[in-house]
Amino acid sequence: MWYHELEDRLLPLAFDAACEASPNVRHVELRLENGSVKVVVSERPTVDEQQKVAESVKTKLQDHVADATALRVQVTRGFRYMFTMHLKTKTQTPKKHPSLQHLTMFKVAVSEVMGLRTVYDDLVRHSNSHDFVATTALGGVPGLLHIIEAIDERDRPDDVDEQPAFFERMRQRFHLFPGLLWSETSSEADLLFGWLQSLPAGCSVLMFDTGTDGSGVRRISNCIQERMTPNVPFSPALLSIIGVVDGVNERQKIERVVFDHTNGRTTMAVEYQHVPNVLTEDCQQLLGYDSIRRQMMFQSLHSNAVIELVDDEGQHIQTIAAMSGASALRRLIRLHSIGRSSGSNDAVHTNRFLAGMILRASQKSEWLMLANAVEYGLIDFATAKTEAINAEKRAKAIFESNSFSEWDFDEKKVKKR
Repeated sequence: MWYHELEDRLLPLAFDAACEASPNVRHVELRLENGSVKVVVSERPTVDEQQKVAESVKTKLQDHVADATALRVQVTRGFRYMFTMHLKTKTQTPKKHPSLQHLTMFKVAVSEVMGLRTVYDDLVRHSNSHDFVATTALGGVPGLLHIIEAIDERDRPDDVDEQPAFFERMRQRFHLFPGLLWSETSSEADLLFGWLQSLPAGCSVLMFDTGTDGSGVRRISNCIQERMTPNVPFSPALLSIIGVVDGVNERQKIERVVFDHTNGRTTMAVEYQHVPNVLTEDCQQLLGYDSIRRQMMFQSLHSNAVIELVDDEGQHIQTIAAMSGASALRRLIRLHSIGRSSGSNDAVHTNRFLAGMILRASQKSEWLMLANAVEYGLIDFATAKTEAINAEKRAKAIFESNSFSEWDFDEKKVKKR
């Protein structure tokens, strides 16, 4: 795609220039939708740092834009989650998007949504009685966000001056670790066990993971049991480990183990909660993230989606369309009121209409990116015109042929209609 070519050409230069001006640079993004180069830093930037980074980037790119002085360079601290991420900080990696006119269709049963809502709400209740909560990427991310969003809505102070302290307490309580097999070594398990040792003595910890047969939960349990000896210091007095699963496996057994160690005694309890379908399992479009395992990082994804909600007989209830399928699913699970099946034969037309709206919005977004690219002199008008026509053709071809991608939850892959 044309914007991939621009990213490949400009971002390495901008990243090097930003790093020359500041030691806190994480990565640089080309944000053509708002006509800027965005430099993300790890700490809140001072005015002086912002000016230095902006000038350095403009100087480096002066031969690649029409007017470097008019170039918008945003220098901002990276988004801070309300949990502590024990993954590596993101460094410059190529930001590859699929075609903006791509769209995936999902058919989801209301029982699947309500199953996840019930279990995730139960995790919220469990978290209330534990001092710390932790999970592993990527499967545990939706459940962790569900818990945090519910607690944030319930407990966030109305006084703005009190909110920073509240956010910091959230980051101290909630934690995300890399998958325990990401590097195919023991480093992730060592990291998790070391964190548990570092906690206050006598505390309680809730840990959970999602999956089909619960192997992730057993990895967490094994990580602890393999390292626990009477001579090892250990902090938690209670470890509750919950697996959210949609399959049945003979190894899904309730466990209760008591460990003696130098700090006293720890009780570890393992259990499994079954749901009809862990909708986000191996589905990046609904998970909202992709892993960069070897670098111990993950990155957010935005995928256009149309989610049709049906009853258990397959009758249409409603359809939701969004430019972020993961965000739409999270809202559906946590907040959305669910009606009854309509018994209407218009479901196909409704889905297609909303898909068309999303494709049209994506097309207009690409047109705006092209306009800004022309304004900055990154591409010429003739090229932009050709790309704008191509974007319209792609959207029309998908819509008119009804050739949307469709997610197969059984095969866990996209198929074409």
